[in-house]
Amino acid sequence: MEGPYDRLTIEHGRVWTPAGILEDASVVVEGERIAAVGERGSEATGESLDARGLLVLPGFIDTHSHHREPGFTHKEDIGTATRAAAAGGVTTTVGMPNVNPPVTTLEHYEGVLQLYARKALVDFNLHPAPTVVSEVPRLASAGALGFKVFQIVDTKRSYPHMPGLGVTNAGEMLEIFEAVKPTGRPVMVHPHNQELMDRFEQRYWARGESMVRSPTPLLSESTTDLSGTLPSSSCFNCRRQSEPGCTSCIWSLARA
Repeated sequence: MEGPYDRLTIEHGRVWTPAGILEDASVVVEGERIAAVGERGSEATGESLDARGLLVLPGFIDTHSHHREPGFTHKEDIGTATRAAAAGGVTTTVGMPNVNPPVTTLEHYEGVLQLYARKALVDFNLHPAPTVVSEVPRLASAGALGFKVFQIVDTKRSYPHMPGLGVTNAGEMLEIFEAVKPTGRPVMVHPHNQELMDRFEQRYWARGESMVRSPTPLLSESTTDLSGTLPSSSCFNCRRQSEPGCTSCIWSLARA
């Protein structure tokens, strides 16, 4: 490949390695691969960047991102999401299937990847939903790194957990696991309790509110001790978003 970054030397940085930090070191990149890492003094040819005073790290990989495209670009899109990723040092980002149409088939998966190919500023992939089990082998063969399942279906709305993505039946979940196992791919499960979610959302609808904001007022209305019936597992996504109906969120609030 020809061009100014055929060979790039990042000089004078504090370079992170598995063995520790190299002070005043250089990283040589040829094409898209790291060709050498060493102390200052390595021959610098081609383009160079002075990283004096900076920590030089490998690119981060974000395996759980919401890029909202297609269907919800008023919230985010592939361009804005991957620009933010690049600014934060994330060089690979993997999107979620809750877009419109939901990514449950090879056709939709390939269609979304075409959007990424045109718009993304960093490397990318997407976790499709394995809810159409006959599509699972085809999706894996096409390059899907994993599959995402939501244990919830929203009531009276179609976002962010739209029809076609939610799996609330344990038998269906077993079939999904059995279909994915031969592919060697992981299944990531977004945990929820549908019965609790139904109750919480219906109270908002009854008050004429269209957006669920926080489960805290709802919990305060009840004297029921939830701590003995809900699991204590943590949920990274819900610590960030506080989605009502997730048993982990309810557990945290019940103990607070």
